[in-house]
Amino acid sequence: MSKDSIPLQKAFNPKKNSFGFLRFMLAVLVIFSHCHSLGNFGLEGMLGSKQESYGGIAVCCFFVISGFLITRSYVQSQALWRFLWNRSLRIFPGFWVCMLLTILAFAPIIHFAKYGSLQNYFQFQPENPLDYFKVNFFLEMRQYDINQLLKKDMPFPGAFNGSLWSLIYEFRCYLAVAILGWLGILSKQRFAILGLFVSFWLLYALDIVIPGVAAKVSPYFLDIQNLKLSVYFLSGAVFYLYAPEILIDLKILLFALSVLILSLKYQYYPTIAPILLSYIVFCTAIYLPFSSFDKYGDFSYGLYIYAFPIQQTLTFFGYNKYGFFAYFILSFVLTLLLSIGSWFFVEQPCLKLKKFKFKERSA
Repeated sequence: MSKDSIPLQKAFNPKKNSFGFLRFMLAVLVIFSHCHSLGNFGLEGMLGSKQESYGGIAVCCFFVISGFLITRSYVQSQALWRFLWNRSLRIFPGFWVCMLLTILAFAPIIHFAKYGSLQNYFQFQPENPLDYFKVNFFLEMRQYDINQLLKKDMPFPGAFNGSLWSLIYEFRCYLAVAILGWLGILSKQRFAILGLFVSFWLLYALDIVIPGVAAKVSPYFLDIQNLKLSVYFLSGAVFYLYAPEILIDLKILLFALSVLILSLKYQYYPTIAPILLSYIVFCTAIYLPFSSFDKYGDFSYGLYIYAFPIQQTLTFFGYNKYGFFAYFILSFVLTLLLSIGSWFFVEQPCLKLKKFKFKERSA
């Protein structure tokens, strides 16, 4: 082991790391990425490659971070219902309030602008506001538009909030961790998790070469996102479980960055990203000096869930005509303000309910 190398287990300090800063910047990257399509500025590429958008890379990084932190959370708590309760508190309240604000603020503003009144707003068929809340209540997005307000004349039609699609995949990963933890696999059979990651990774790589092969293995993979995002989440889990053996090293980081950049140019990024991107994420969180960045609050979730409806509303009223960067800055500032409110008035108060007492046995 090089004198400049340090095991991830030793390098990672749960109270002093830059994961908060990293999550914030990833959410900003999603906003930046969405500006291209929502503001009608064309599709962005990376180094001339169309393999992945900036937003897509950000979402994958979110899943890597979640895989690491959520696995750590279960292994340390070993309490099934406490784990599920805490994870639900983190994702559902903010999601529900975001949908309510979409129903009671964003959609009515656009409805009034189009029709001059709010008459029949709640009675409109199909895709009325109440249906929007009911059918999407458990995270699986089945309705994206409200009253067909965005069906026409929009660069990205038919969706008030296209960012919410990933939340159901995240929660499915939480449930998988709960099951694997309850079975004792996370804490006692880490090799099984490594095997699961390798199997999923190879299947995902094969599906890139032969589209549809994953669905033949399991109907669950008819939706390829189930496989893709599971690979990234499992990668994060493996990095946690094998933290004593994984070395954090600046030379390895530079090598990983070089190979990943070349992969974007030479069209093999999706195949190697689950490993190299994960390594880059953890090195970044450890090397960057922003451990106190989120001491006033974690605004990343709010940034992620509120940016899309704000951007769609700005586009509806023509603010994209002022150019890409003006549109991006306005989108970011307005979303940041709303995410700050979401943290202090929704997310943080709900997270205090983690102290709720459960009568349970340890898993």
